[in-house]
Amino acid sequence: MEIKGIIDYWINLAEDDLDSAEIMLKNKKYLQSGFYCHQTIEKILKAYYWYTREQEPPYTHNLMKLAEADGLRELLS
Repeated sequence: MEIKGIIDYWINLAEDDLDSAEIMLKNKKYLQSGFYCHQTIEKILKAYYWYTREQEPPYTHNLMKLAEADGLRELLS
C-alpha cells in the first residue's frame, strides 16, 4: 500500500473513533468516551508519524511515547 493510503487508513480509523467518543459522551458514558478520545489521538499520531517519516510508527499505545517519536513532545512540555 502507498504511504498516502496508509495515512488515510489511520485518519479514517481516527474519525470513526471520534464519532464513537461523541456518541458515548452524549449517552453519558464518560469512561468509554475518554477511551475513544485516546484511540483517536493515538491513531492521528500514528498517521502523522507515517506522514513525516514514511515508516511504521513504534508499537505502543502510550501517547507521550508516540508524541516523542513524532517530535512533538517539546510542544507538550
